[in-house]
Amino acid sequence: MVRRSARLSLSAALLALCACQLLNPKWDPYGDESEAGSGDATAEVSTGASASDSGSESGSSASSTTSTTSSGSDSASTSAGTTTAETTAADTSSSTAGETSTGTSTTGDPECQPLDAQCVDKSDCCACTSCVDGTCQADIGLACGECRVCDGDGQCVLEAVDAPCGEAIDCAALSCGPDGTGRCRACAGQEHGRCDAGGACVPAEPSGCLDNGEGEIAISCTLSCVKDIQACPQLVAVDSLVANAYCLNDGSITAGCHDQCANEALYSEIRQFRCWEGGCKTKGAAIDCDKYRCDLDTDVCFESCTGNQQCTFAFTCMDNMCVP
Repeated sequence: MVRRSARLSLSAALLALCACQLLNPKWDPYGDESEAGSGDATAEVSTGASASDSGSESGSSASSTTSTTSSGSDSASTSAGTTTAETTAADTSSSTAGETSTGTSTTGDPECQPLDAQCVDKSDCCACTSCVDGTCQADIGLACGECRVCDGDGQCVLEAVDAPCGEAIDCAALSCGPDGTGRCRACAGQEHGRCDAGGACVPAEPSGCLDNGEGEIAISCTLSCVKDIQACPQLVAVDSLVANAYCLNDGSITAGCHDQCANEALYSEIRQFRCWEGGCKTKGAAIDCDKYRCDLDTDVCFESCTGNQQCTFAFTCMDNMCVP
């Protein structure tokens, strides 16, 4: 009976011990070594769990960070791409603008060739030079702008002061007034503008035509038949002049245009002159003085004589008459 109770007691103690081990994993029946080993294992397990948990959280955080970083990277990539494209476009535009501003062809054509350089045609050479026998040579004296001319160095320089420039005035279309014989004349040639010291072209003035001298007759009229000399003023359009206002064209007799005696060897006559057709001209048939001479002082035929000189050839003056 006692043995049975002892066995039951021992069985109960073993069950309690097993229960303790199950309920307390840290309990180690072997003392400090068991506790140390158990502690390390527990730390490892705890650390592993914690690390796992931390790793999970860190992974989540890292994933989020990676996502953010990826998003930021994409944005940065896009921004960088845009910036690169804009920079490239700006560089291209700047390059093109630079080439254009310096006159360099954007197609890669070479610039014009300077003086004495080799060439094929005119387009190869710069302004003020031409392609002659395979080299660019200076166009000396060639106009390269208003009051500008090419010199021997192939440069465009200022023209000399008073050199002709600009539009010309046709002086032949303007009157220069009556000449020494009374004929109304136009001016001669053309009048150009003149270059000043600063290279500006001073426009031509009609008054400059007066210095060019007289040209063609504008109104044909001799001085003896001038009606009104003021009707031929200077620098008036020739087409506007009126002949009948300047000349007597109606057959008038003036001090310088009238009948004139013509004493020839075998005959004498009175020739009639009148202001007609723009001048003093003969008008009508001459008047025959028959056997008498013409009086040069009065331009009329003698009607009697006082000597043979008043009779024509082969007639003699007798009793105040010219007789054969």
